[in-house]
Amino acid sequence: GAEPALQAHMARLRHELVMLFGEQTDAQPLTGVEGQKALRDEATARINRVLEEQQTGERITGVLFTEFVVQK
Repeated sequence: GAEPALQAHMARLRHELVMLFGEQTDAQPLTGVEGQKALRDEATARINRVLEEQQTGERITGVLFTEFVVQK
């Protein structure tokens, strides 16, 4: 599975996700299912981009948020 590749590049992956979440300046879309799905899709794309850049040969199929808090 992709877990060893994810662990090996965790610092970069965390950075990419922190940057993505920081870019979310409008909280309104994130309060709905569609906005949350779009954020999950973008997080998946960014993780896969890092895995591809690092030539891991791995991909993930999705991101699961276990908690979702929106601050306005």
